[in-house]
Amino acid sequence: MQGKTERVAIPGHTGLNLAGVLHSPEGSVVKGTLVFCHCFTCSKDYKLLVWLARELVQEGYCVLRFDFTGLGDSEGEFRDSTLSTDIQDLIEVVNWLESRGNKVVGLLGHSLGGTVAILGAGQISGVQPVVVLGTSHDPDRVTRLLDEESWQALQDKGCVSVRVGGQELPFSQRFVQDLKVHSLKETVSLWDKALLIVHGTADRIVPLSSAEELFEAAKYPKALVSIPGADHLFVNDRSQAPNIATIIDQWVQLNGDK
Repeated sequence: MQGKTERVAIPGHTGLNLAGVLHSPEGSVVKGTLVFCHCFTCSKDYKLLVWLARELVQEGYCVLRFDFTGLGDSEGEFRDSTLSTDIQDLIEVVNWLESRGNKVVGLLGHSLGGTVAILGAGQISGVQPVVVLGTSHDPDRVTRLLDEESWQALQDKGCVSVRVGGQELPFSQRFVQDLKVHSLKETVSLWDKALLIVHGTADRIVPLSSAEELFEAAKYPKALVSIPGADHLFVNDRSQAPNIATIIDQWVQLNGDK
């Protein structure tokens, strides 16, 4: 049983609509709503998000996965987006859910989406547990997508086209500069949230050592769970999705509202 799904349109930080899919369990007993942030240049329809949303529905949660501005089915231009605007989008999504009676009990994020979840959680009252998968301790790591020629073009033109995940996307100087404004390690060392870090042992994009560094910086409650053989995209072993969902459920139950 995969529960019910509803396609929704949510006003983002610019007022333009963000596309989302809201998964809900059958029946009236719901543990709360989880919000899932996708990775850099990905979308709400990335396999990992869909798999975990379906599994978490079985655990009794509503789950919203959505596209950031300018990506997937959302309106707007990606070239105008930054990490800061993604955080603003997340805040608008949480506010929208709460306004319609969905109690948000946790934030989830994959890769750079985990960065958004961590930074956004610090600006959202009432949301305690945060779960990140394949997230680097350093947001600036994403700039490694740029080679020397692209860096020079970025300096000269202020924007350069970069091929990521089979698609050409504009990489702006504004986006790069904004990455340097945010410090994940400082954020998790000061906040009052509960951080669960899930990381694959075979992640070659963001090494496990980066997750360990983020873990060391965080205050308790915190936990680091390594998934044997999982890569950065978590697509090499679909069978792990139920196990990861169970771990997420336990973390939210342990650290949610008392």
